Amino acid sequence: MMIQSNWIIIVFLLGWICAGVGIAKTVQTIWRGRVKSAYGNFDTMHSEASFNDILLVSIHNNIVPLLAAIFLEMGVEYYNKELGHYQIYAGRIAHIFLIFSIAKACANFFTSLANQKMPQVNGSVPTSSIITNIIRVAIYIGALVMILQSVGVSVAPALTALGVSGLAVALALQDTLSNLFAGLQLLVSKKIRPQDYVQLSTGEEGYIEDITWRNTTIRTMANHIVIVPNSKISTNALKNYYFPDTETPATVSIGISYDCDLEYVEKVAIEVAQATMSRLEGAVENFTPIVRFNSFEESSIKMTVIMRAKTFSDQFLIKHEFMKDIHKKFRDESIEIPFPTRTMIMKTPQEMAVHEE
Repeated sequence: MMIQSNWIIIVFLLGWICAGVGIAKTVQTIWRGRVKSAYGNFDTMHSEASFNDILLVSIHNNIVPLLAAIFLEMGVEYYNKELGHYQIYAGRIAHIFLIFSIAKACANFFTSLANQKMPQVNGSVPTSSIITNIIRVAIYIGALVMILQSVGVSVAPALTALGVSGLAVALALQDTLSNLFAGLQLLVSKKIRPQDYVQLSTGEEGYIEDITWRNTTIRTMANHIVIVPNSKISTNALKNYYFPDTETPATVSIGISYDCDLEYVEKVAIEVAQATMSRLEGAVENFTPIVRFNSFEESSIKMTVIMRAKTFSDQFLIKHEFMKDIHKKFRDESIEIPFPTRTMIMKTPQEMAVHEE
């Protein structure tokens, strides 16, 4: 069939694209049940998703532009003669569309794979935005190179120009590159990871939300966000409460009277601590509380009860419940928690006069 009018050819090419979209929608409908079993929905990955599940979901989410690009390529080839001198432009558009669709699908698949599988591999680099962004940028740069080559643009001169101007760019982006490599160093060292609870030397503390190419985002206990440049974290002291494990002590200091039997007080405190920990989910199971007498204070003997929490945030509820329990138990057992007292000697005016003489 010879088609003379260019606009009719465009209509037929749009028809090829619509055919690809229609087939893609049909495939999506068929696969929808399998996709939902791998994901709770199409945006959130199920924690138990396998490699095949991730691949299936990536195909599901990207099959429409992929098949549309493939059918456009097929349509251009089919109407090669009818397109005449427009064939080269139509072919380039089809190539660009196809390469971009494949790059987008690959970027989504590999970033999803990184988000799901990297945290599960023992000793691997923890996933974060900086990792997924590097994956996306690398794939899209490769796609851009392929697109330039497909339209007849030589990449070698561009790479040479970039090499010559690289020093100037590096100097101009010194702070940005510093934060980028600091973020990579933080991830590779595995000393801090997303969801770790950390405290900075400047006093800020909270959960690591994300490590991007420039900043580290920290969510405080008050649900506020603290944004810190990666270079500041890598060059300053930092305490990680989740490394090497998440368990942390839950300590409570108490002052008791000098008249108390220390052996009995120690026994009672351990029993109360064990009872408190046994009913709280955030307490470490099978941990025996420790009691240590620390010092002789002005009005009391100071003691510390050491319990253990599963995470940093769990310690606060353990302390809260233990203080209520120990206060009630000490009151029932007549164990005194004394108020601070001070003995003062007041001299009469006559005594002061004798002292001055």
